[in-house]
Amino acid sequence: MASKQSATAPAPAHDEMARRTVNALVRIAHTDEWTTGLSVHYYLMYALLDGDGVRMDYAPLDWIDQWRRRWMAAREADDQSAVAAEKDYLHEQMLAALHGEPGVQRHLWERLPGWEVAARRTLTASYVRKSLGLGEEFRAWTEALEAAAKHYHWYGAPGIHEGAALITLMEELKIPREDHADIAAAADAVTHVDSPWLWLLERTLWLIRSRMGNSLSVPVGPVMYEHGLEGWWFYVVAFLAATPYVRDFHRSIEVPEETSAAGLGVLGEKIALYRKGSEYGGLIQHDFVMGAFCGRIYRLEQLDCVAWNDGVDVYVPHTAHPLTTVPDQAWADRVHAFLRRLPREYGKGVQWEQGAFTISVNSWLLDPALNDHLPEDHELRRFIEGFTSSRRGPDRCPAQDQRGLTGGDREAIQYAFGRYVLDLDDALSLTAETALQHAALAHLRAGHHWIQPTAGLRFLGLGVVG
Repeated sequence: MASKQSATAPAPAHDEMARRTVNALVRIAHTDEWTTGLSVHYYLMYALLDGDGVRMDYAPLDWIDQWRRRWMAAREADDQSAVAAEKDYLHEQMLAALHGEPGVQRHLWERLPGWEVAARRTLTASYVRKSLGLGEEFRAWTEALEAAAKHYHWYGAPGIHEGAALITLMEELKIPREDHADIAAAADAVTHVDSPWLWLLERTLWLIRSRMGNSLSVPVGPVMYEHGLEGWWFYVVAFLAATPYVRDFHRSIEVPEETSAAGLGVLGEKIALYRKGSEYGGLIQHDFVMGAFCGRIYRLEQLDCVAWNDGVDVYVPHTAHPLTTVPDQAWADRVHAFLRRLPREYGKGVQWEQGAFTISVNSWLLDPALNDHLPEDHELRRFIEGFTSSRRGPDRCPAQDQRGLTGGDREAIQYAFGRYVLDLDDALSLTAETALQHAALAHLRAGHHWIQPTAGLRFLGLGVVG
């Protein structure tokens, strides 16, 4: 086998398979997977013998063990010229084995994906950051992914739709059409077998899958503005890859299809919100979307409900127009009854007989100042009057970010105008047409800022706790 050489140039498909096989094998060669159990070593032999499980005469393949010893020695000595030479030698041997041998091609192709997954397991967070040019701000995120993955044994290359199927999926998730081409290009790049992005994607997808329905947080990295389409759209690609698993999870706990679609559609809504304000695509609230894809956030009767062990946090999405939901006790009962279908943790340890379970609504709409700007017959009066607002802190003027806006200011603009704004000047440049838009801007133009009070509805849980 070692002396068999092709008399002609290798076919492109053979050369690509040989290259990928070599790239995987040189990363696995120094690990226990090479020799433990039904190992890489065994299946490599099996493939090169054309899958002949009866004959299994290893003698002609002694060169594999000899190559591995030379490779390990060169690697340990940090002899880069010898390392390169041994890699080239293995590539030549793979080409020779593939030439004119359909059985070898078939068996190598069957094993190659598994070898590539095993090879990616050998990468470290430090290597991935260095390869992708990710700075120190990404250390905690990448190391959290690395640490979490060490405790699990499931790995698999993320399957993601392609072509027309991908376009259909993006349309289902309400992603603006203007962004489809860039997202498709990012998906292709992120899922390339040789890309360190795939290391990040596999671990992110696994954590989404493993934590569906419970309140364990999933490590979420910073927005990767300066790292090409792959960085800009990384989390969108992850959410697209996770969508089939989220839908399966929803079906398993009997979430109605319309509720499932509304929750998954949060992805497209956030992208559209940013696009309307910035005129280009992006996702800057991927941490919130992560909650929806992990099965802990559901859009119930217009409002986004975040389920925790001892309560529910409720947010008013910018799409809730007109806002007709009245968050009264009957509404709280319905929210609780829905979330009880979560498989674990929701309501764990709650002292139901003491009425210790609270549904908390957090929104700029609860700022008492809004009443000063809305007409008495405005639709939001019914929503506002259902609460006795309690501020998060004693300060009437909450902290502003570096752009001169508070969280309440941003929420007010997003809700009233359905768009993202960069800074205070950007917000003040908007043109108000509706009563609510006039209210949102009048408060800012008067030199004030919107707060986000929290008001709670205590849930007694009578008759519904199993």
